[in-house]
Amino acid sequence: MALERFVMTTVLYTDATGPFTVVDTAASATVFATGLTLTDHTGKMVLVTDTGGKRAWGILSASVSGDNVYLETLPLADDKTFCEIEGSFDDSNIASISIVISTPPFREIGASTRKAQVRTEFDGGYVQSRAKYTRKRDMYDLTWKGIDADTLEAYIDFFDDNQGDMFLQTRPVLHTVFVSRFSEDQVTWSALTPNAYSFAAKFEEV
Repeated sequence: MALERFVMTTVLYTDATGPFTVVDTAASATVFATGLTLTDHTGKMVLVTDTGGKRAWGILSASVSGDNVYLETLPLADDKTFCEIEGSFDDSNIASISIVISTPPFREIGASTRKAQVRTEFDGGYVQSRAKYTRKRDMYDLTWKGIDADTLEAYIDFFDDNQGDMFLQTRPVLHTVFVSRFSEDQVTWSALTPNAYSFAAKFEEV
């Protein structure tokens, strides 16, 4: 299991019958849904779901030819962008396109890079120092806000199942994979609203 970000939504309109068109470009995707006049909803958030349950989020921007519109990606709502989805999302595997009111959760990132040193102080006030280790290690304090109860339970279960073990994690910002573990003996969570929660955990590079 991998830690992901989730989004809670209220669906306004949806088209689950198609046909659909999703054409990827470098910065956005062009979308079309027969059962939705997407050009009437520019500026609104859209949820695209494929037949395997994969979801992508975006904002409908300026309309293009015909009834097609641009769908700009939301990097804070999903780790993927449409250029990375290319080949996965197409008109043959789209399950639905929905116009939604959304409260996307966001992840607060606190990070530090640690490389210890050995310091020797002398009577004259001089200090001699050298690196204690040959490599650095990154530390991350991550907080997910706005998640639902099922996601909170999944995160707590992930901690319970993996505490003391090593696991793969995607490095924030750089998006590279590294070997990680929990750096403390606890994770914390709180209720933001009756239906939205926050979850915080600290990780360290192994």
